[in-house]
This record gives sequence, structure tokens and C-alpha cells, in this order.
Amino acid sequence: SATVNFEGEYKAINLGLADEKKAAMNDMARYLGALHRNDKGASIKAIKYNGAIYTWDTKGTLKGSNWKYGSQTLVNKIVTDFRENAVNKEGQPINLVLVDANKNEANISLNFQSTLPAKVNSVYYDSLAKAVEAVANSENKTGTVILTKDSSGEGIGLYGNKGHKNVNLIIDLGGNTYTFKDPGAGSPGTETQAFHLERDNTVTVKNGKINVSPEAKNIKMIFQNYCTLEIEDLDIVAGNITQYAIALNYAKTTIKNVSVDMSGYKGKNPSAVDVDHNYKDTDIVGLVIENSTNKVIDGPIKSYCGSKDNCDVEGCATKLKIVSGRFRNTGLTEEKFKAYVKEGSTLRVENGDFVVEKN
Repeated sequence: SATVNFEGEYKAINLGLADEKKAAMNDMARYLGALHRNDKGASIKAIKYNGAIYTWDTKGTLKGSNWKYGSQTLVNKIVTDFRENAVNKEGQPINLVLVDANKNEANISLNFQSTLPAKVNSVYYDSLAKAVEAVANSENKTGTVILTKDSSGEGIGLYGNKGHKNVNLIIDLGGNTYTFKDPGAGSPGTETQAFHLERDNTVTVKNGKINVSPEAKNIKMIFQNYCTLEIEDLDIVAGNITQYAIALNYAKTTIKNVSVDMSGYKGKNPSAVDVDHNYKDTDIVGLVIENSTNKVIDGPIKSYCGSKDNCDVEGCATKLKIVSGRFRNTGLTEEKFKAYVKEGSTLRVENGDFVVEKN
């Protein structure tokens, strides 16, 4: 038995209608044709597939494969099984049996792998930003984008003026690393963010690592958030010009098992966490941090009011609540940090770190 792997920039690997350029199908057809053309059929006399025996049509005119069972071509049958009969499943091999002139048989499995870095359902995209845009512009504005490998690319945004409202988006990095490079996302004139997420949307970013390319000249902020956001199981590493890791205005944000490393930033006034609650309807504004203690948020923590004398929040109260986690180089005294610790959790100091644990 043998396994044959096909890799390429396939928009789809299920041989279905999403494979607009038929790239995967054509690669398969060329391979199957080569089994005959390599020695003019001296070695392989037939191919068994799904209970039928396909032989080479010597009068066939197809440039790829002319294996046929009656009037049915082998390639057409395999593709039909994907599109209509659900025999072949995405990510599972296509199993064939090769038969030689002496009726000896050998099993082969055909596997397809797209080299494109992001996908939504069964459709692959050449950038994470394009995959996010596909979800945001879809009919129900709901979907999960999966990063399939370590990758790099431009900033990612959801914009109200582009109709991005009521979007329900999950970005699953799949355990991979995404490196942001220019151009950044953001409002016109301030395209300085890795993520620019505007209000009236719900977003989850999880399961991987985010950093900034050392060549980037404009990515000064990783998360600029105005929507309902959850950041989960993520490692965030600032670049040498990245002043802010997580900044939120008019937003409800939850952090779970997230590390932040600001040590790469070479400028002044860095913020690992920056909460400005001076916005109308600020009952939804807030940040809750619920980390394990092996995830370190390393960098200054700031929760403030950008207006002070004209704050929309009753009592100008902080909207940062820390349930658990380990915090380093916060720029705060123990007394000031304790003000952010949620009731029901305890604070202790360990080797200079603030460690918060649930009771």
C-alpha cells in the first residue's frame, strides 16, 4: 500500500464547488492519467474504486485521466461522491486499488492538503484577513476562521461603515503563530492596530500566539477593542514599536489564560492592559481577567477615565476586575493593584509578582 499526498494553494480540498479553479481535481486527474501514460499501460491495467473496476479508454480525449467504467469517468465519480453522495469526506483519503497485468493488487490512498493559511468551513483563503472578511460579509455574519499554519499578514478589522454589525466571529489560531505586519487596521489615518474591532459585534480570538514583525513600522497596538471580546489561551508578544497590547474603549472584554509580554517594546509609556471607560452606555464597558497563574501578564496595567470631569460612568469607577492570574511589572503599588482584585479572590506578592487566586 502507498499514500500519495497532494499539496497546493487549493481554495478547497473537498473537490466540491468551492474548488473554483478545480486545482485539486486537476492535480488528481493528472496523477491518475500518469499511472497509464507513464508506460502506456504496461503496468497498471485497472483501478478499483467504490465497487467498480475502471479501465483506460484508449479513445478517450481527456488531457488528464481517461479511466472509465462504462461511460462514467473515474475522476467524475470521485468528484460526484464528494459533492452529492458524501462518500468522500474532507480530510479523509480517497482509497483506490491498482490492478496490474497479472491481477496483482496494491492499495493507494490519495490525500489533499491546502497550503493556504486560513479557512472557513471547507473554503481556504490566502490570508487571515480575507477569511475574517468572508465571515463578516456572509449572510448570517457568523463563523469560525481557523489558522492552518504559522502565518503572517496585515491587520484585521471589523468596521461599522463597512456593514460589520452583529458579526459573531471566532478566530481559532489552531495552536499556530500569527505575525502581524504592515499595513495595520484602524480608522482612516490611524491604521496602527493589529486588531481593530468596532462595537455591536462579538469576537473570540483563541488558541495560539500573536506577535509583531520586527519590520513593522505602524503596528503600535495589538488589540483596539470596542466590541464584546473574549481572548482565550493566547500568548501576546509586543513588537519594538507596540506600545499597547490590549486596549479597550466601549467594550466588554474577557481574558482567559492569556500571557502578555511587553519586553520587546523600546518606547515610553507601554501598556499591557489599558482600560478607558469614558464612553456613553458604559454599563457594558469592562475587562475581566481570569488567568491561570502560569500565564504572566508582564507590563503596565492602566484603568482610567479619559474625561475625568465629564465621565459617563457613575462614580468614575474602574471597570477592571481581576479574578486570577500572575502579573509582573504592572507599574502599580500593591495597594493600587488590590483595588482591581475582584471580591472573592485573594492577592499575594511572590518574588515581586502580584498573584491573584480565587478563594
